[in-house]
Amino acid sequence: MKIPLVYRSENALKALFFPCQTTQGTVMVCNIKDGWETLRHQLSGVIKHGFYSFRLDGEKTADVMNSLTYSENMKKTRVVYSMTDPQWKFYQRGDKLWLEDENYYNNRIIRKRMNKIILTEYCKKLKLDIDSDVFWNVSGETMLFTRCYK
Repeated sequence: MKIPLVYRSENALKALFFPCQTTQGTVMVCNIKDGWETLRHQLSGVIKHGFYSFRLDGEKTADVMNSLTYSENMKKTRVVYSMTDPQWKFYQRGDKLWLEDENYYNNRIIRKRMNKIILTEYCKKLKLDIDSDVFWNVSGETMLFTRCYK
């Protein structure tokens, strides 16, 4: 996965919006661990469409969190995640989405119930091939939102 360097910044909050090559939607990628949830929440009220949010961490990073959230009409309707806090925890709320395989969630090893591999599989079901460099070739109309630290 080759994410463009424009997202990375140590002195500013950044969110890049670009058209998805394989769907009718828009992709938002940001440099904040929580995915700039407040901004997404506000935008969902404006665009009047549901949206998927993914957080993918490797298992060897500190404070791991792998999550899938679906929100519609400014409300989270589905949340599934596994995280370290400091022990591994698994949580889910809301009705299962069509793209989910609930068999993963029964794994005795909590960190294997929701991980980067599973989330990448879910993305592919949404026609978001995030493993492909082609997906990350940003073209068309884009918008970069930046908020500098003081």
